Amino acid sequence: MAGAQGNTEARIFCRDFRAELVAIAGHYKVLDDIPEKLRGKAVQIWLENDQLKLVALE
Repeated sequence: MAGAQGNTEARIFCRDFRAELVAIAGHYKVLDDIPEKLRGKAVQIWLENDQLKLVALE
């Protein structure tokens, strides 16, 4: 969880992404909505146009 106080500029960086839920400023995704190819990878997560963006860091 990031941006719990409403900070829409918050970002999440994770070395080994295995979350069942990820949220920024009240916008969230649950495990079923997260691409399987990102699980266990280093990822960056941010909010863009009211949608969470998840990308692998290589």
